[in-house]
Amino acid sequence: MYSEMLKSDAIVSETHKGEYYAFIHSESDRLARLIDNILQLSTFGRNEKPPAAEYTNLTVLQDFVRSKTSSLIAKHNFELNFDIEITHFEDIEALVEPDAVTQIAINVTDNTIKFFESAKIDDLTRRVVDFTFRKHPILKGMVQIEILDYGNGVSIQQAEKIFDLFYRGENELSHNSQGTVIGLASVRELVLAHQDEVHVQNMHPELAILVSFPMRILKAQ
Repeated sequence: MYSEMLKSDAIVSETHKGEYYAFIHSESDRLARLIDNILQLSTFGRNEKPPAAEYTNLTVLQDFVRSKTSSLIAKHNFELNFDIEITHFEDIEALVEPDAVTQIAINVTDNTIKFFESAKIDDLTRRVVDFTFRKHPILKGMVQIEILDYGNGVSIQQAEKIFDLFYRGENELSHNSQGTVIGLASVRELVLAHQDEVHVQNMHPELAILVSFPMRILKAQ
């Protein structure tokens, strides 16, 4: 409708034109993410061979995550933070498929923003997404990426189902959120396809998604 109005020159106000263009762009981005997730899930359903993982430097992964999520973060007035808890960060590589990691980051960030705004949280200091890189606290030879938000979190029962396809939780806030909930289901499938590890951790009220991959050290430390 907006594109037809713009095409027919029915909109005179430059301000309104800008708003309509911004809305079309935003919805196009959302639709593109939705289509990507559907295509990924259909691929997993056919048991096709996943893309080959390769050892990728953690600094490169960090740059990928920053570049792919920055526009989404900025558009919704959020802040993106990186916390590096690994010494000699630049000398460590993770066995990953880089596009899969960036898609995971985009999906989790998009999900965070969507439910944060549905909850109508007024505290601007909580409009933050933190990415933390650390060595796995238990599994030797694994690197863990924690994606932490400062929303209202979920219950223990919801945490057990959060990666299920189309699951929205048990409260009205989640039912009123925009779009279909397939992003986190896609996250789980992307991780499991590479035989890696993904968990959700309720931080009361914050929520953390923990993704782990095999790693190797380039230099003796």
